[in-house]
Amino acid sequence: MSVAATQRTGVSLVLGSGAMLFTALALAYGLVRAREPQWPPVDVPTLEPVLPARATFALLGATLAVWRWGAARWLAVAFGLTFLGVQLFAW
Repeated sequence: MSVAATQRTGVSLVLGSGAMLFTALALAYGLVRAREPQWPPVDVPTLEPVLPARATFALLGATLAVWRWGAARWLAVAFGLTFLGVQLFAW
């Protein structure tokens, strides 16, 4: 098998597994919404949308740092650690 065929197979497997994961999560969410009269439950605290937005911007910053400035790995690491810190705080 050639290198190009191996790469194509690998990319196909990754994309297929991501699509299956997304489909399974969407179906599970749809089933819960359809079967439960009140969703989300009343006694569950809600998360402010500002915190996940900050984590998203940290991830985008890390991606931009690697994409635009490949040599500035410390910046990508800083953004990645910021993302992980926000995720730990949210949990």
